[in-house]
Amino acid sequence: MGNPDNICAAILASPLRRQEYVEKLKRTLIDNVAAKSGVTYLGVIDDVPPRNVLNGCEALFGIVATGGTEHIMLSIASIMSGKPIIYASVPYANSLPAIVEARPLLQDHSVAIVHLPRLEENPKRMLEMSLAALRAVTRLHNARLGVLGGPSPWLVYSRVSPSLLYSRLGIEIVNIDLSLLYEKYMNAKPPVDLVEKILNEAHETLVDRRRVEDALRVYIALKEIIEEYKLDIISVKCFDIIKTLKTTACLAFSLLNDGRFIAGCEGDIPAAISMAILTYVSQKPSFIGNLAIVEEKTMLISHCTAPMGLASNGYRLDTHYESGEGVGVALYFREGEPVTVMRLSPDLSRMRVLRGKLVKGKPELKEHCRSQAWVELNSDPKVLVDRSLGNHYAMTYGDYVDALRIVAELLGMEFEFIE
Repeated sequence: MGNPDNICAAILASPLRRQEYVEKLKRTLIDNVAAKSGVTYLGVIDDVPPRNVLNGCEALFGIVATGGTEHIMLSIASIMSGKPIIYASVPYANSLPAIVEARPLLQDHSVAIVHLPRLEENPKRMLEMSLAALRAVTRLHNARLGVLGGPSPWLVYSRVSPSLLYSRLGIEIVNIDLSLLYEKYMNAKPPVDLVEKILNEAHETLVDRRRVEDALRVYIALKEIIEEYKLDIISVKCFDIIKTLKTTACLAFSLLNDGRFIAGCEGDIPAAISMAILTYVSQKPSFIGNLAIVEEKTMLISHCTAPMGLASNGYRLDTHYESGEGVGVALYFREGEPVTVMRLSPDLSRMRVLRGKLVKGKPELKEHCRSQAWVELNSDPKVLVDRSLGNHYAMTYGDYVDALRIVAELLGMEFEFIE
């Protein structure tokens, strides 16, 4: 995984610049925002930089302060060699003309363009979304994705080629046999205090203690595999676990995702990467769910696992919906919250993003998976059915559309936005 802490920033300016103008940009954009996010400021770059200036930079946020900087943008993109770059225009000093001139020659690089508003119009949010996007893409590069057991057989579309995944995103797939999980499960002993914590914090418990202990043995086993293989993301063919162990991975996924590790269900790799991007951008846990119901301007996303950190009033411990085995987590989501929902296409060519409001979060429907989030949109979500990208969607609280738009551009994906 790339180091998301090694984000650099620089101001690109002509040698003919007005110094007081550049200093004002630095105070407003770098000192007041970027530096507070832990970004390393490289200073003003006014000519083709030596390679060592960019040593250690995993990504770059470049503020194009003036015209006459086209050759600087191109040289930096060449030196960074595929690492993510954002060039930001400002509405002054021929910044935009410089970007317009250089942009056609930046298409083959991992470069996104953002447009900052006037300084008095508070560019802070766009700056923060830009830095969030850079950190997300940097974390994806060189990430290790453990696939335990392969995709579930019903995921006939939601599959991705390992070579495509590596060439497009820099993610390495590590295939792991489920027999290793079963072996570690047999030796796993969940701590008593963890068992008590899970039981005591439940809003309601419909399963016995033994089921909770068995589900936590899966959690312990997965943690050992993650550490052993140095994984950043996992996706598990979890229904096979039910057949073999008579328990589920739902509680394990809930705990792992709550700790901001990315744990996806059913071997759905595009969904797991969607979760990763959403979590890395938002710095919040994300929920993966089935697109269970689509109505006019409303949809239900449901699954038998959800990160407990997304709860408003705790959770209910139930069985897994389809099998009646193990432990399913029925979360009580926070109602009235803005949410961002997303999904990547299996060929990694398109990112679909939805912005809505979570209007109902109580697990009330008996014929659906245990955690149930009703999302209200401003438009009809029927496109999700008519132009399907697959079943599972990732969701978290907050509005991260701007950041995801930048991520899509950095990754060379088409951005499809539904509000």
